[in-house]
Amino acid sequence: MPLERIVKELIEQTLEEARSIGCHHVWRVRLVLGALAGVSPEELSGCFQELARDPALAGTSIDVEVRPALARCKNCELEFEPEADPWPCPRCAGFSWVLLEGDEVYLEGIEQEPEG
Repeated sequence: MPLERIVKELIEQTLEEARSIGCHHVWRVRLVLGALAGVSPEELSGCFQELARDPALAGTSIDVEVRPALARCKNCELEFEPEADPWPCPRCAGFSWVLLEGDEVYLEGIEQEPEG
């Protein structure tokens, strides 16, 4: 999925979450990015800030937590953290594995602007 489309969905989710808790200004957005999602934290954050035109998101801080990938080798069943795709299994050196997690991008949460 193109980055801009992902970010637009994240912005909509952020605004929905803000409305659901009566938040008028989002102070911080916490995003989770899988290590193999195909985008850097800087690209994700930059695109979010560029596309976030709603006043409730003006000046919002973007925190991106990168979570490691987890894969299971189809040959030897070892679960390991691939650093790229393709990446060999550390036990059997096979390239046939299933990605269990690590390509996700999602909204972890938001924080309201502190009062006072």
